Amino acid sequence: VRSPYFADVPITLRMIMTHTASLADGVVFNNALNNSQIPVKTVLLDRSSFSSAKPGTVHNYSNIDYAVVGSICETVCGKNFDTLAKELLFEPLGLGCSYHAAGVADASKIALLYDGDATVVNEAKAAFSSVVGQTMYITQGNLIASATDYAQILCLLLNGGLSSDGIRLLTEESAKTVSSVLYEDSAYKVGFGCFIQDNVITGKTVFTHTGSAYGMYSAYAADLSGKDGVVVLTTGASGTKEAPTEIYNVDLEMIRLLWPTD
Repeated sequence: VRSPYFADVPITLRMIMTHTASLADGVVFNNALNNSQIPVKTVLLDRSSFSSAKPGTVHNYSNIDYAVVGSICETVCGKNFDTLAKELLFEPLGLGCSYHAAGVADASKIALLYDGDATVVNEAKAAFSSVVGQTMYITQGNLIASATDYAQILCLLLNGGLSSDGIRLLTEESAKTVSSVLYEDSAYKVGFGCFIQDNVITGKTVFTHTGSAYGMYSAYAADLSGKDGVVVLTTGASGTKEAPTEIYNVDLEMIRLLWPTD
């Protein structure tokens, strides 16, 4: 993968995972989300999929970054990302989550999602492609998991790569790297798929992230030093109504209310 603006600058996996690769959610990428037949390569060959920044120099959050990460995993391993996630993470942790509705252990527990005007979003119809190398349609917003599932994945990081029953799934170094500051500028401190912030919980430096898809709004915060964390999943909000409802502020207040105290 090379930027058309800096064709001589290699783009690394670390850049992609810290959103500094100059990738951007362009027109072709957004169209691809509604058409699972558009190959990842087609998206990456379009200039709209890149900003004009030199790779590795500017943080630019974009969903396509982790779409590419998933596609790389599939191409290297020769398996669909959902299968990889189950084999390497979900099943060892005893989780019943999946990147598509049919793969959830108990589909009857899948929550109905509302997009703000009371319209039910049918999660079972979310876009999913089983073609190896086309994972871009699932890895940036399609994971179906409970708050408990989510918390178990956080615990894996808080426990230095060990599951709750002592199974090592990540090296201690890898677990620590995820939430370490790997890129920093005047606005952001960034790890792998997370932000490191000190304005979420007073007196704590936490790694955190928010997310939204199909009417679901989520947030988590976790503290490595105290091995504490909170996960919040909400629905009923809308992107068009986000400002007046301030849904992320609601999520933040819930995290602060739920945060473990002495």
